[in-house]
Amino acid sequence: MNKAIACGTARYIASKLDADVKIKWPNDILVDNKKIGGILMENSIRGNVLSTVIAGIGINLNQLDFDFNFGTHATSFRIITNKRYSPESEVAELFKEVWFDYQRLMSKDFQSINEEYRNLLYKHGEEAKFKADHEIFKGILLDVDEEELLL
Repeated sequence: MNKAIACGTARYIASKLDADVKIKWPNDILVDNKKIGGILMENSIRGNVLSTVIAGIGINLNQLDFDFNFGTHATSFRIITNKRYSPESEVAELFKEVWFDYQRLMSKDFQSINEEYRNLLYKHGEEAKFKADHEIFKGILLDVDEEELLL
C-alpha cells in the first residue's frame, strides 16, 4: 500500500511540474532534491488481517517560506512555477493518480508497482551514506523489500 500511494503521489507531482520527482524512503517526496511532500501511513490489524489503512498525504502547494529546522531543503509548486494552486482542485487530481495505483494494488499488479517504485526511489543504484544502529556506512540502495526495509 505504501509503495502504491507513493507512486501515485509522485506521478501526480510529475504531471504538474517539469522537474525530477523522487521518493525518498520511507515517506518523503522530493523534487530536484528538495522536499515537496510526505506521506504518513497508519495500519490497523485485527487478528491476522489488515483491517484499515489511513494515508495522509501532504504536498507543499503555495508556501513561499520554509524553516530549515529539520536539515532538509523544501520547495513548493508555487516556488517552482510562480503560480497559485487551488487545494480543492489539486486534491481531486491527486486522488485520481492514487486511485489508479489502488486499483493496481487490488488487482494484485505488484510487479508494476514495485518496478515503478524502484525507478522513482531516491539514490537507487547509487552509492550513498546510511545510518543504522547509530553507525554511518556507505552502501548502494537496491530496493525496498515487502516489509518496507531497505536492501
